[in-house]
Amino acid sequence: MAHHIAQEAIEKAIAADPALLSPEKSPRDRLEKLLIEPLRELAYVWEDKVGMSIILDALDEGTASGLHHIGPFISLLVRLIRDESVPIHNIIITSRVWPSIRAAMRSHALGDLVKIVQVEDYDSHEDIGHFFRDGFDRIYDEFDLPTVCPKPWPAPDDLTTLSERANGRFIFAATILRFIRQDEPYNRLPLVCSMLRGNVEEVWGDVHHLYASIIDGIESLHRDDGLKYLSVVVNLAEPLSPSDLRRLFGVDVRALLLPFSALVSIPAPESPDMPIQTYHNSLRDFLHDWHIRKMAVALLGTYPSLRCHKSEDKRRVRQDAAGFVTS
Repeated sequence: MAHHIAQEAIEKAIAADPALLSPEKSPRDRLEKLLIEPLRELAYVWEDKVGMSIILDALDEGTASGLHHIGPFISLLVRLIRDESVPIHNIIITSRVWPSIRAAMRSHALGDLVKIVQVEDYDSHEDIGHFFRDGFDRIYDEFDLPTVCPKPWPAPDDLTTLSERANGRFIFAATILRFIRQDEPYNRLPLVCSMLRGNVEEVWGDVHHLYASIIDGIESLHRDDGLKYLSVVVNLAEPLSPSDLRRLFGVDVRALLLPFSALVSIPAPESPDMPIQTYHNSLRDFLHDWHIRKMAVALLGTYPSLRCHKSEDKRRVRQDAAGFVTS
């Protein structure tokens, strides 16, 4: 929708009806005025183009207010395919396969318009290999490793091990690269490869085992306190900055979370107002399943203000424990 013709149509619609920006306006009206009609305007521009597509990434991450709107939302998207005046031939949606999302996709009302493709069914091993190779080349140059490690780096056997254990999952590969890039990559790489070769049945393509291995590798003196705050931070209704978290907890949470920087994005000291965020929601799922959840519950009792906290910039944390610990 970055095309200037589409933007003009959107601006004209909002000028005629400012309520389109209000959540009180029905999703159907907003879809019609802010998406369908602008796309119709583009039909004349794209008349010689075939196979124009819309890509919606991580549908499951747009469910903070619940899952009840997933079915109606998908039904609205189907209108784009069925409306011949709209120059869209495909809508590609990525998501974790939650039961409610799967049910919506398999609704009889959608007929044969929907095709579900499991990522596991796509052989991405070659792509993962290229992803690793590019990532390690960047690390090699960034840390000036020619003075420490001669090429090839990683060794072919190590690169093969990493690619195989990723089992086609980019989140696994990305987490590995972030962990190795943190410090002394020439030492971290053999540690990771040793971990992956140590218990093949457990680590094969399992990012949760990698999370556990990274956490277990943190000194216990720093790990225990940091995990208490990490388990709460990943479940906040909205990500907060280090300065907000200091006001919330009364301690320097950023310093406590630094050992976990392979798992969460921690802003530099000169950017205290940037939020601390997880690289991927699978970390929240992992911590939910792990015993750390009990620590988060205990922490809620220690900090009653967590039940209703308002930072200076008016960001709110959920008012009940569900906002901090996934039920």
